[in-house]
Amino acid sequence: MAAIASLVLLAASVALAVVVGVQRFPRGLSVLACLVVALLAAWWALVHRGAARYAAAAGAGVLLVGAVVLVALEGAVLQDVLILVGIVLSLAAARTVFTVHARLPVAAAPKRPVLFYNPKSGGGKAERFGVARDAAPATGA
Repeated sequence: MAAIASLVLLAASVALAVVVGVQRFPRGLSVLACLVVALLAAWWALVHRGAARYAAAAGAGVLLVGAVVLVALEGAVLQDVLILVGIVLSLAAARTVFTVHARLPVAAAPKRPVLFYNPKSGGGKAERFGVARDAAPATGA
């Protein structure tokens, strides 16, 4: 039931977003632009390190706040809130669908672990990088 609810809520939210976007065509583009650039900035923050990460994360946050402000200023807040609530409820329902419901006992650490690999797979990278040598148990000491 949660899977069906998730799909129905997502489809309804997307349909409402399309209808609202068509009705308010030129005004919604600024919000969409903010969200797209915020998504790109967030991705940049995830894949980079150092000062670039912090700057991109801060930029994504500012752009998201800007999108919320633009939604409030451009009117029809109720429709936008309905779209947002529908998407959030869809994600919550999807999360319950993919939650693991089985309780498994904790397994003991292996006493003699084994590594299986195909030395020719991946263009022979396993042989070039010495996977067998690195996986072999240390002798002595």
